Amino acid sequence: MPGLLVDWVEYVVDDMADSIASLELDVAAAEAAIDDADPTSTRQSIVVLRKRALQFRRYMAPQREALSRLSTETPTWLDEYHRVRLRDIADRLMRYIEDLDQIRDRAILAQEELAARLADEMNHKTYVFTIVAVLFLPLGFLTGLLGVNVAGVPGVDEPQAFNYLIASCAAMMLALLAYFKWQRWM
Repeated sequence: MPGLLVDWVEYVVDDMADSIASLELDVAAAEAAIDDADPTSTRQSIVVLRKRALQFRRYMAPQREALSRLSTETPTWLDEYHRVRLRDIADRLMRYIEDLDQIRDRAILAQEELAARLADEMNHKTYVFTIVAVLFLPLGFLTGLLGVNVAGVPGVDEPQAFNYLIASCAAMMLALLAYFKWQRWM
């Protein structure tokens, strides 16, 4: 009877090895896909991997406790040979749990790396939009000021006023660009 129990426990624990190996491959694929694939699908696959690792760990932790108790306590019906086998199985189960912890940690790191990459992309886009806004805001103010329909707008009677306005806007933009380059903001 003890042999049947030990064989059954060994079968259950060994059956987990393929699932854990599959999880390890999936995490490695997710880590490789961080730089290449669509960030949304990669993020979703990492979340699924973390959930699967957590489910496995929750499933395996009580088994570890039961096997540890069985191998350390000495029931009268369990002989030394089967106790050693149970200890070996408990050690294997412990390695599987450690592998799951490593998988979870790798998935967390991959998720953090993906989040950092997305944040960097967002910061760059925000930076570009800010530069464009800073360049065009004074030009928009100037054209808005000169576009009001009131008497006394400078250059109304001057035939070259529009050309002067365009030249001053271009000079202002070039001056802003030069200032940004000098400050190393671009």
